[in-house]
Amino acid sequence: MEELLCNIEFEKDENGYSAKLRTDMGGLREYNGMTLEEVMNEVILELQEEFSP
Repeated sequence: MEELLCNIEFEKDENGYSAKLRTDMGGLREYNGMTLEEVMNEVILELQEEFSP
């Protein structure tokens, strides 16, 4: 059986990159940065903290 753990949306505009992360436990969070790598690292760290045993 599949279970949706999170929803992530990435966007790019003239100010840089943003990500919207939604999980059942953490709700909706938004991250902003000048590079996609910076934003992705923030999202990854947040998911590791939330889903680590």
